[in-house]
Amino acid sequence: MALGLRSGWIRRKFGTIAVLLLVPALFLLPGNQNGRASSPTLASSGPSQLSIFRLYFVDDADLRQALGPPNAFDVLGVDLNGRFAVLLITDDDAESLRAGSYRVELDERSAGQSLLSWSAEYYTYDRMLAELTQLTANYPSIARLYDLGPTWKTTKGEAGRRVWALRIRRGDNPKPQILFDADQHAREIVTPEIAMRLAKHLLENYGRDAEATYLVDNRDVWIVPMVNPDGHVLVEGGVSLKRKNDDTDNGGCGEPYWGVDINRNFPYRWSSPGADSYPCGETYYGPSAGSEPETQALMRLIDDNSFMFLMDYHSFGNLVLWPWGYTDSGTDLDPRLAATGAKLAQLTARSGGTSYSPIQGSQLYLTSGNLLDWAYASKSVLAYTTEIGSSGDWFDPPYARVDAFWAENKPPALYLLNIADDPDRVYGPETRDARAFAGSVAPTGTIAITATISDLGNGGQNIVAAELFVDTAGANGGIAMTPVDGTFDSPSEVVQVTLSAAAIGVGRRTLLVRGQDAAGNWGSLSMTFVRVEGASAAFFPLVSKGSGGSR
Repeated sequence: MALGLRSGWIRRKFGTIAVLLLVPALFLLPGNQNGRASSPTLASSGPSQLSIFRLYFVDDADLRQALGPPNAFDVLGVDLNGRFAVLLITDDDAESLRAGSYRVELDERSAGQSLLSWSAEYYTYDRMLAELTQLTANYPSIARLYDLGPTWKTTKGEAGRRVWALRIRRGDNPKPQILFDADQHAREIVTPEIAMRLAKHLLENYGRDAEATYLVDNRDVWIVPMVNPDGHVLVEGGVSLKRKNDDTDNGGCGEPYWGVDINRNFPYRWSSPGADSYPCGETYYGPSAGSEPETQALMRLIDDNSFMFLMDYHSFGNLVLWPWGYTDSGTDLDPRLAATGAKLAQLTARSGGTSYSPIQGSQLYLTSGNLLDWAYASKSVLAYTTEIGSSGDWFDPPYARVDAFWAENKPPALYLLNIADDPDRVYGPETRDARAFAGSVAPTGTIAITATISDLGNGGQNIVAAELFVDTAGANGGIAMTPVDGTFDSPSEVVQVTLSAAAIGVGRRTLLVRGQDAAGNWGSLSMTFVRVEGASAAFFPLVSKGSGGSR
């Protein structure tokens, strides 16, 4: 099928030049992809053919060396289990890697398969904006839509697209803030789906689900589902592997190769190794730090707020990454970055899905000028990237796969929201399945509450305490709970407490449970609803949720 590259005459800063028609399963791009200290013109170097190759590696150090300077390859994805990276490179690049004793093979997608097929079920820019607008109309008390600024083409009067953010919170009092963003790279079409599902989960379950209700009431959530609308619209129209924004002043070699890689354009360590100086390169860092309007939109949002966590959705690789991207060093990092990253990766398997691999970003390959490094360096945001899907999923998995991706990524997203008030709780046990049991009771009747507390994913220490709060988790301790088996002597305990209806109070109340391990760490919360109506109390028949749970 057509891959969306345009033939004909293309404007370029070096002059007007001709490019050749795309041939099946190959890409045309001017210039040698190795050692791009300068930007050659087509007239001097002629077109080069790009194909998709698999680079096999022995270990992380081997991969970093292969993808390190002076190379600035377009890494489509990395499969840590299969020990290969998927690269979009020239035949000369492949031969150069082979000369360095690397095993490099042509990927099957370069043997005639479709490289990207657009499904109408995926979000277009227009449908995303329409749904965001409708969500704010449906939930005006807890949702508001913000215009973060124009896209590149809009600044040139060539489009009317904006970068939009949905803010979800109850009331105006300060709360812990979290930012979720998606689609910095246009071809990663599954990522807006996850961002939008998160928004709809919180809004549509508010007042019905104890966890969603508590999080909306007690967190300040920002969601930017499409950072790169111009690029995404091109993918919608068939420009198959568009990665960058559509800045046609930078990279004049035709679609999808002109533009700036937004995720290499942020000011921190801008233009360092791990990005490309060549305007036609897929990791081109732009004419100056923070030059692109899409970059500036995210920078303003982060500068104007105090985010505790940031989650940046990408595809593909089944990975959870954190800073630094620009250097292998991790000695100066907040230890909570790695601890939380490991927890997020573990939670992807909660509903029977794939267990993602947690790794510092630079342990794959260097990336400079990226969002995570800038947010962490400039604002101390605990920042993460999730690479959704495997190399088999590619950038265009069948839409039916989105359900599985959401099931994998919902628990980590909710966990970040859960611990945003105190990220140190990542070191404590996870609490799940809080439940309240009560029938029709007299004024002196009782309600039994149970929950499961586990440290099996946090070192396997014994649980030593558990407590319950009504409506708000306080710092001064709650109502003590006891183990069902009579003794705290295991890293996983079912705990219980029985309360009178009068102790809970009239109305619908939220009960919150947490546990403590032998090292003194309190962990995440699990929530459930109860309703006490006058002289009687009954379990409010809604879904109860655990921290990051997906049940």
